[in-house]
Amino acid sequence: ISEFPGSQSDIEIIASEIPRNMNPQPNTGELNSVVQGNNLFALDCFHAIRGQDGNFFFSPVSISFAFAMCYAGANGNTETEIASTMHFSLAGESLHNAFNALELTLTTTKPMYPRWDTGQEMELHMANSTWGQKGYYFVPAFLDILSLHYGAGMNVVDFLTNLPNVYTSDSLR
Repeated sequence: ISEFPGSQSDIEIIASEIPRNMNPQPNTGELNSVVQGNNLFALDCFHAIRGQDGNFFFSPVSISFAFAMCYAGANGNTETEIASTMHFSLAGESLHNAFNALELTLTTTKPMYPRWDTGQEMELHMANSTWGQKGYYFVPAFLDILSLHYGAGMNVVDFLTNLPNVYTSDSLR
């Protein structure tokens, strides 16, 4: 948010009133499917970037979560392409419920070993969000999925009038 060219007051959050499901119960096969799909996507990414020079860090699971949120609002070719690229073998409620369970497991399960340097337990925090153009209509069922399974809403801003100068046509000449 601090890097958005407008002010924080330019950001509005549109969200469902449905509370997040803090106790998702996917079956083992559904959770394994999401984990396996994320592993396949991670390998795809690794194969694409492995020849690059220098250090590089990326989080395939974070990318998967972000695309799962987008997938919730996709249809047609976009939905098909996201599912194929991200190796989503589940659809609808099953997929989002399994992603919810995975995130809650990753962020609430205590690690087996404390940090070697301090002896304190490590914590994982995930920070994915969705962003859309102010004034656009967002389907309530999409907002319900974001709220129920990801504890999120849609951040809406006016990208058309708040773009930084580097993205204007004048700066591209």
